[in-house]
Amino acid sequence: MKLGFGIKLAALALLGMGSSLANPAHAVQFDQQEVNPRNFIAIAAPVAGGASHQLLILEQINNSRPCWRETGSNPRTVEPLLLNFDFTGICGRSTDSNGYSVRVAGQDLASQYRLRVVRRQNDLVLVASPFGNPNSPALEIGRANGVSSDFTQIELDPGWRITRRTFNGQRLGHVYLTNDRDLPTLIAAATNPDPAPSRPPVVSQPAPTQPAPTQPAPTQPRPTQPLPTTPIPVPPPVTSGDDSDSPAEVVDYRVVVRARGRDELAQVRVLVPDAFLITIRGRDYVQAGVFRDRTT
Repeated sequence: MKLGFGIKLAALALLGMGSSLANPAHAVQFDQQEVNPRNFIAIAAPVAGGASHQLLILEQINNSRPCWRETGSNPRTVEPLLLNFDFTGICGRSTDSNGYSVRVAGQDLASQYRLRVVRRQNDLVLVASPFGNPNSPALEIGRANGVSSDFTQIELDPGWRITRRTFNGQRLGHVYLTNDRDLPTLIAAATNPDPAPSRPPVVSQPAPTQPAPTQPAPTQPRPTQPLPTTPIPVPPPVTSGDDSDSPAEVVDYRVVVRARGRDELAQVRVLVPDAFLITIRGRDYVQAGVFRDRTT
């Protein structure tokens, strides 16, 4: 059955215990090591059914099985697949300050700043908030580019990246949200952010004249693409015994399967890996694609 958001996050947190140092060692000088950014993803994980979010960082250690799946855009939804199998040695996860912290200009700020996901207007923003200093501004690190009650990818702002903590050359499970600029520069930028650059005006150009085609081009199927997970006015799926033609005004065909649990989603993804859940008139379905041609 489908796990609730809170249960999923609690499971990730419990599985993450012991993967990092218990407390940031203030007297120890840690170093950092660059990583392949494709192997990491920063996620806004829902808490209390999506009422709030907190940071979750996943790592793809090897390619035995994918640790997460991404769908959609603005915001981009993330499914933590590592909850479906024993991910030991395959996936890594950091669920709290024991597993991640902020590092700027080679300085570990674990004892000065904490990482939080806050809602600002219609966006989820990852910030580093100072401990016990309300007059110091929070440092923006990334954005989800939208709001969702699901697990959502955080796109890091320019200048920010993920690195790994090391000690005496030894790789540790702890990761950093890293920026090469020093703290005063980042605080100054947070206090007086630069205005967004204006875009040059769009100049209309006449379309080039194309010769008329000698014969109509063959109809090509539309590529499969994710749709919003909000209710949409789509008819229920046609049964296998119904071979009637669709009305002439229908252009798009959606392949959907009634979903009563995770089993249906997993079975459909065996054939269509990009299948995803949607809601139609209050019921859950698995959508396997959008096509222009009914035969396809």
